[in-house]
Amino acid sequence: MKLGIVQGRLLEPINNTIQSFPLENWKKELSLLESLDLLGVEWLLTSEVYENNPIFDESFNYFDSIISVCLDNLITKSIHNEDYISNIFEKVCSVNGIKNINIPILEESSMENDENRTKFIDTVKKYSERFPEKKFMFEAELNLNSYLEIVDSSHNFFVTYDTGNLTSYGANHSEYILQFKNKIKYVHIKDKTHNGISKDLFSGDTDFEEIIYALKKIEFNGYFILQLARSETGNEFETIKKQVEQLKTLYDRY
Repeated sequence: MKLGIVQGRLLEPINNTIQSFPLENWKKELSLLESLDLLGVEWLLTSEVYENNPIFDESFNYFDSIISVCLDNLITKSIHNEDYISNIFEKVCSVNGIKNINIPILEESSMENDENRTKFIDTVKKYSERFPEKKFMFEAELNLNSYLEIVDSSHNFFVTYDTGNLTSYGANHSEYILQFKNKIKYVHIKDKTHNGISKDLFSGDTDFEEIIYALKKIEFNGYFILQLARSETGNEFETIKKQVEQLKTLYDRY
Protein backbone atom coordinates (compact mmCIF):
# COMPACT_ATOMS: atom_id res chain seq x y z
CA MET A 1 0.00 0.00 0.00
CA LYS A 2 1.56 3.27 -1.15
CA LEU A 3 0.68 6.07 1.26
CA GLY A 4 1.13 9.82 1.07
CA ILE A 5 -0.40 12.84 2.76
CA VAL A 6 -1.75 16.24 1.79
CA GLN A 7 0.77 18.91 2.73
CA GLY A 8 0.33 20.51 6.14
CA ARG A 9 -1.58 17.70 7.83
CA LEU A 10 1.46 16.71 9.91
CA LEU A 11 1.78 20.27 11.21
CA GLU A 12 -0.40 22.45 13.41
CA PRO A 13 -3.10 24.29 11.45
CA ILE A 14 -2.42 27.80 10.20
CA ASN A 15 -4.95 30.39 11.40
CA ASN A 16 -7.35 27.57 12.31
CA THR A 17 -7.70 26.50 8.68
CA ILE A 18 -8.00 22.84 7.70
CA GLN A 19 -5.67 23.17 4.74
CA SER A 20 -3.00 25.81 4.07
CA PHE A 21 0.49 25.90 2.64
CA PRO A 22 2.95 25.69 5.60
CA LEU A 23 5.36 28.37 4.41
CA GLU A 24 7.41 28.35 7.62
CA ASN A 25 7.58 24.60 8.31
CA TRP A 26 7.30 22.67 5.04
CA LYS A 27 10.81 21.23 5.33
CA LYS A 28 10.06 20.00 8.85
CA GLU A 29 7.03 18.11 7.57
CA LEU A 30 9.02 16.44 4.80
CA SER A 31 11.52 15.23 7.40
CA LEU A 32 8.73 13.37 9.25
CA LEU A 33 7.43 11.34 6.30
CA GLU A 34 9.79 8.37 6.41
CA SER A 35 9.14 7.64 10.10
CA LEU A 36 5.43 7.20 9.29
CA ASP A 37 6.01 5.11 6.16
CA LEU A 38 4.66 7.92 4.00
CA LEU A 39 6.18 8.18 0.54
CA GLY A 40 5.54 11.86 -0.10
CA VAL A 41 3.16 14.80 0.04
CA GLU A 42 0.58 16.27 -2.24
CA TRP A 43 2.10 19.73 -2.49
CA LEU A 44 -0.28 22.70 -2.22
CA LEU A 45 -0.44 25.80 -4.37
CA THR A 46 -2.82 28.16 -2.64
CA SER A 47 -4.03 31.67 -3.38
CA GLU A 48 -2.29 32.87 -0.20
CA VAL A 49 1.06 31.31 -1.06
CA TYR A 50 1.45 31.16 -4.81
CA GLU A 51 3.96 33.55 -6.39
CA ASN A 52 6.34 33.03 -3.47
CA ASN A 53 5.77 29.26 -3.21
CA PRO A 54 9.22 27.64 -2.86
CA ILE A 55 8.47 25.07 -5.56
CA PHE A 56 9.00 27.83 -8.13
CA ASP A 57 12.46 28.65 -6.81
CA GLU A 58 15.18 27.50 -9.23
CA SER A 59 17.14 26.04 -6.29
CA PHE A 60 14.21 23.84 -5.13
CA ASN A 61 15.40 20.22 -4.89
CA TYR A 62 12.67 18.34 -3.03
CA PHE A 63 10.74 16.93 -5.98
CA ASP A 64 11.45 13.36 -4.85
CA SER A 65 9.20 14.00 -1.83
CA ILE A 66 6.30 15.26 -3.95
CA ILE A 67 3.66 12.81 -5.19
CA SER A 68 1.60 15.46 -6.93
CA VAL A 69 0.97 19.20 -6.90
CA CYS A 70 -2.56 20.32 -6.06
CA LEU A 71 -3.79 23.54 -7.64
CA ASP A 72 -5.81 24.57 -4.61
CA ASN A 73 -5.95 28.10 -6.01
CA LEU A 74 -8.35 26.85 -8.69
CA ILE A 75 -11.14 26.39 -6.14
CA THR A 76 -12.68 29.70 -7.13
CA LYS A 77 -15.23 31.02 -9.58
CA SER A 78 -12.27 32.48 -11.50
CA ILE A 79 -11.68 28.98 -12.86
CA HIS A 80 -14.24 29.88 -15.52
CA ASN A 81 -11.95 32.69 -16.71
CA GLU A 82 -9.62 31.28 -19.35
CA ASP A 83 -6.88 33.83 -18.69
CA TYR A 84 -6.87 33.01 -14.99
CA ILE A 85 -6.38 29.29 -15.39
CA SER A 86 -4.05 29.65 -18.37
CA ASN A 87 -1.65 31.78 -16.32
CA ILE A 88 -1.60 29.13 -13.60
CA PHE A 89 -1.05 26.20 -15.97
CA GLU A 90 1.64 28.09 -17.84
CA LYS A 91 3.57 28.68 -14.62
CA VAL A 92 3.08 25.21 -13.16
CA CYS A 93 3.68 23.20 -16.32
CA SER A 94 6.89 25.11 -16.99
CA VAL A 95 8.49 23.59 -13.87
CA ASN A 96 10.26 20.44 -15.08
CA GLY A 97 10.14 18.72 -11.70
CA ILE A 98 6.34 18.88 -11.53
CA LYS A 99 5.08 15.69 -13.18
CA ASN A 100 1.64 15.14 -11.64
CA ILE A 101 -0.91 17.94 -11.33
CA ASN A 102 -4.08 17.59 -9.27
CA ILE A 103 -6.95 19.83 -10.35
CA PRO A 104 -9.84 20.22 -7.87
CA ILE A 105 -13.12 21.06 -9.61
CA LEU A 106 -15.56 21.26 -6.73
CA GLU A 107 -17.30 23.82 -4.55
CA GLU A 108 -16.76 27.21 -6.24
CA SER A 109 -14.94 25.58 -9.16
CA SER A 110 -17.69 23.07 -9.92
CA MET A 111 -17.99 21.89 -13.52
CA GLU A 112 -21.61 20.76 -13.48
CA ASN A 113 -22.55 23.36 -16.10
CA ASP A 114 -22.09 21.81 -19.57
CA GLU A 115 -20.82 24.98 -21.24
CA ASN A 116 -18.32 25.74 -18.48
CA ARG A 117 -17.09 22.16 -18.53
CA THR A 118 -16.54 22.17 -22.31
CA LYS A 119 -14.55 25.42 -22.18
CA PHE A 120 -12.53 24.12 -19.25
CA ILE A 121 -11.66 20.87 -21.03
CA ASP A 122 -10.56 22.76 -24.14
CA THR A 123 -8.28 25.03 -22.09
CA VAL A 124 -6.60 22.25 -20.10
CA LYS A 125 -6.18 20.11 -23.24
CA LYS A 126 -3.96 22.80 -24.74
CA TYR A 127 -1.54 22.22 -21.90
CA SER A 128 -1.87 18.44 -21.91
CA GLU A 129 -0.85 18.51 -25.58
CA ARG A 130 2.04 20.90 -25.00
CA PHE A 131 3.23 18.87 -22.00
CA PRO A 132 2.41 15.23 -22.87
CA GLU A 133 4.86 13.92 -20.27
CA LYS A 134 2.79 15.36 -17.42
CA LYS A 135 -0.30 13.77 -15.85
CA PHE A 136 -3.36 15.91 -15.13
CA MET A 137 -5.57 14.48 -12.36
CA PHE A 138 -9.11 15.72 -11.80
CA GLU A 139 -10.68 15.67 -8.34
CA ALA A 140 -14.38 16.30 -8.88
CA GLU A 141 -17.87 16.23 -7.48
CA LEU A 142 -19.69 15.29 -10.67
CA ASN A 143 -22.10 12.74 -12.05
CA LEU A 144 -20.28 9.83 -13.61
CA ASN A 145 -20.89 10.73 -17.27
CA SER A 146 -19.66 14.31 -16.82
CA TYR A 147 -16.61 13.10 -14.92
CA LEU A 148 -15.82 10.60 -17.68
CA GLU A 149 -16.28 13.31 -20.30
CA ILE A 150 -13.36 15.16 -18.72
CA VAL A 151 -10.94 12.32 -18.03
CA ASP A 152 -11.55 10.60 -21.38
CA SER A 153 -10.72 13.81 -23.27
CA SER A 154 -6.97 13.23 -23.30
CA HIS A 155 -4.50 10.37 -22.91
CA ASN A 156 -2.87 12.14 -19.96
CA PHE A 157 -6.07 13.06 -18.08
CA PHE A 158 -6.67 10.95 -14.96
CA VAL A 159 -8.65 10.81 -11.71
CA THR A 160 -7.91 11.72 -8.12
CA TYR A 161 -10.70 9.79 -6.43
CA ASP A 162 -11.81 11.68 -3.32
CA THR A 163 -13.62 9.22 -1.08
CA GLY A 164 -15.19 11.84 1.18
CA ASN A 165 -16.32 14.37 -1.39
CA LEU A 166 -17.91 11.68 -3.55
CA THR A 167 -19.64 10.24 -0.49
CA SER A 168 -21.32 13.56 0.28
CA TYR A 169 -22.06 13.99 -3.43
CA GLY A 170 -24.01 10.73 -3.30
CA ALA A 171 -21.84 8.73 -5.68
CA ASN A 172 -22.06 4.96 -5.94
CA HIS A 173 -18.42 4.16 -5.18
CA SER A 174 -18.34 0.76 -6.83
CA GLU A 175 -19.92 2.10 -10.01
CA TYR A 176 -17.53 5.05 -10.27
CA ILE A 177 -14.41 3.03 -9.53
CA LEU A 178 -15.26 0.19 -11.91
CA GLN A 179 -15.96 2.72 -14.68
CA PHE A 180 -12.79 4.74 -14.10
CA LYS A 181 -10.53 1.67 -13.85
CA ASN A 182 -6.93 2.57 -14.71
CA LYS A 183 -7.79 6.25 -14.96
CA ILE A 184 -7.57 6.43 -11.15
CA LYS A 185 -4.03 7.43 -10.18
CA TYR A 186 -4.60 8.74 -6.66
CA VAL A 187 -7.17 8.16 -3.93
CA HIS A 188 -7.79 10.85 -1.34
CA ILE A 189 -8.61 9.20 1.97
CA LYS A 190 -11.29 11.40 3.48
CA ASP A 191 -14.31 10.47 5.59
CA LYS A 192 -17.47 12.57 5.31
CA THR A 193 -21.11 12.34 6.25
CA HIS A 194 -23.74 12.36 3.54
CA ASN A 195 -24.37 16.03 4.30
CA GLY A 196 -20.73 17.00 3.82
CA ILE A 197 -19.24 17.08 7.33
CA SER A 198 -15.60 15.92 7.54
CA LYS A 199 -15.00 13.23 10.18
CA ASP A 200 -12.23 11.15 11.69
CA LEU A 201 -11.43 7.95 9.82
CA PHE A 202 -14.34 5.46 10.01
CA SER A 203 -16.53 8.00 11.84
CA GLY A 204 -18.44 9.31 8.82
CA ASP A 205 -20.60 7.73 6.12
CA THR A 206 -17.82 6.83 3.69
CA ASP A 207 -17.90 3.09 2.99
CA PHE A 208 -14.20 2.26 2.91
CA GLU A 209 -14.90 -1.47 2.75
CA GLU A 210 -16.75 -0.97 -0.56
CA ILE A 211 -14.08 1.39 -1.86
CA ILE A 212 -11.08 -0.84 -1.06
CA TYR A 213 -12.88 -3.88 -2.47
CA ALA A 214 -13.63 -2.06 -5.74
CA LEU A 215 -10.08 -0.73 -5.98
CA LYS A 216 -8.72 -4.24 -5.53
CA LYS A 217 -10.99 -5.45 -8.36
CA ILE A 218 -9.47 -2.94 -10.78
CA GLU A 219 -5.97 -3.76 -9.47
CA PHE A 220 -5.34 -0.18 -8.37
CA ASN A 221 -1.65 0.36 -7.65
CA GLY A 222 -1.51 4.12 -7.18
CA TYR A 223 -1.18 6.24 -4.08
CA PHE A 224 -3.57 6.61 -1.16
CA ILE A 225 -3.23 10.18 0.09
CA LEU A 226 -4.41 11.05 3.59
CA GLN A 227 -6.67 14.11 3.76
CA LEU A 228 -8.80 13.45 6.82
CA ALA A 229 -10.37 15.83 9.31
CA ARG A 230 -7.93 17.35 11.75
CA SER A 231 -7.86 16.12 15.33
CA GLU A 232 -6.33 17.64 18.47
CA THR A 233 -3.93 20.47 17.69
CA GLY A 234 -0.39 19.57 18.67
CA ASN A 235 -1.03 15.86 18.32
CA GLU A 236 -0.77 15.66 14.52
CA PHE A 237 2.02 13.07 14.38
CA GLU A 238 0.21 10.57 16.59
CA THR A 239 -3.07 11.19 14.75
CA ILE A 240 -1.50 10.40 11.37
CA LYS A 241 0.36 7.40 12.81
CA LYS A 242 -2.95 5.94 13.98
CA GLN A 243 -4.60 6.62 10.62
CA VAL A 244 -1.78 4.86 8.78
CA GLU A 245 -2.13 1.79 11.01
CA GLN A 246 -5.92 1.71 10.57
CA LEU A 247 -5.69 1.97 6.79
CA LYS A 248 -3.05 -0.72 6.49
CA THR A 249 -5.18 -3.06 8.61
CA LEU A 250 -8.20 -2.49 6.37
CA TYR A 251 -6.19 -2.81 3.16
CA ASP A 252 -4.54 -6.03 4.26
CA ARG A 253 -7.96 -7.64 4.78
CA TYR A 254 -8.42 -7.62 1.02
